[in-house]
Amino acid sequence: MKLFYTEEILNNTFERLKNLYKEELIDYKINTPIVGVLKKANGTDVLSSCFIDINNDGLLVILMHPFKVDVIKGYQYFKFHNMQGIKIKRGLLNIMIKIQFFDGTQYVFQIAKRRLRHLPQQKDNLDNILKLLKSKDLNDMNNQIYKDKKKKDRLNDFIYIMTLLSLELIVLIVINNIFHNLFRNSWFLVIIVLLIFGLHFILFILCGLIIDYIKNLKFTNAYTVIMKEYSETKDDAKLLKSLLNIESLPKTQDKKNIYYLSLSTAYYKTNNKIESKNQLLKIITNNQAMIQAVKNQMKLLEE
Repeated sequence: MKLFYTEEILNNTFERLKNLYKEELIDYKINTPIVGVLKKANGTDVLSSCFIDINNDGLLVILMHPFKVDVIKGYQYFKFHNMQGIKIKRGLLNIMIKIQFFDGTQYVFQIAKRRLRHLPQQKDNLDNILKLLKSKDLNDMNNQIYKDKKKKDRLNDFIYIMTLLSLELIVLIVINNIFHNLFRNSWFLVIIVLLIFGLHFILFILCGLIIDYIKNLKFTNAYTVIMKEYSETKDDAKLLKSLLNIESLPKTQDKKNIYYLSLSTAYYKTNNKIESKNQLLKIITNNQAMIQAVKNQMKLLEE
């Protein structure tokens, strides 16, 4: 279903968003709004319609519902000081904007070049946005964190496919050796293949969770002791020292995020706002609760 966005819908959407997030967007004013599509986030296909606007501090992206023009899914206010590089690719009908962040996250947007009937300012506003993006002179797209993540994702995909094919082959051979005539029924074969697929998926997820749990076990135990002691003593300086000298560092990104957030809090409570902010910039997540926690911490640092 094709959705049509108008300037009225766009302005009403922004006002509703501003009312929901008054503290962060209180001074923000719409400048050059356009409609686009968030195509990819960290290498994963998203295909979410969005409104995009820009000012001297950053890029405001409002994600919209796929089937309702007036429903907001969420938003991101991408600050330029967090961006490592911006790559703009001009196509025949669309502009592709790829943004690389220092923390390894990457977003790709697709925007129509032509003047839209429902948004007559689309082309002019897009030109203004591209002009401002270029003026920031952010050209470094080489990010090792993102490269490592892509390698890990490709390795996981390879392992998943190979273990699935191996399991399918082994089970089918065993069943065929036991029940020689069952595979003459094509429906039986389809059911077996689907059951193996489902079983493999569950086992793959469980194995991943177990491996992550084992890798983080030493960190989790040490971290639990530190936070329990802090809850009893409320000694901020000791909390910071204990976190910095923790005997085992986290191995997975979700545990790293918890560690960085705790470090940020400890630095903030010991009056080191610069280092507190540096810890927040290390956090990489799509988890909404963690994103909100980072935003709340940033607000404290900006006071």
